[in-house]
Amino acid sequence: SEATEDNEIALRIEMPDNDQGPITIQTEDDMTSDDALAAAQEEDTENKLKEYKKKLRSARSLSGKHDIAVADILINIGEFHERQTEYNKALGCYEEALHIYSSKLGDDQSRSIDTRVRMGHLHVLRDEDELALDLFCQALFMRNAL
Repeated sequence: SEATEDNEIALRIEMPDNDQGPITIQTEDDMTSDDALAAAQEEDTENKLKEYKKKLRSARSLSGKHDIAVADILINIGEFHERQTEYNKALGCYEEALHIYSSKLGDDQSRSIDTRVRMGHLHVLRDEDELALDLFCQALFMRNAL
């Protein structure tokens, strides 16, 4: 409901979907501050991704494309994309990191195992249970071999 006269206050009323829980009522000032907060969070998110990509470029130029430091940064970028529900991008980062870890450290190493678990979790989120199970089993087998 929104007011149309100058002396009235604009309100936004949100009813819960299941008829349970609190009813949310926001004034125009609340809506403005919520919008400002959302914009600030979006800007912070964009800056964080730019920072990660800058670190990745720097690590690749200093250490080469297949260095452990590069893989570690790829994991950070993958986590970022996962939080943004950009699962394909996250999976690509994790796959590239796993390739580096496996080639530099071998499969039976905690970073390789952890990356497989991360990838399995993403497949669960994407309802790809067979792929997730395969990765979890690989990680468990490798962990038991340590």
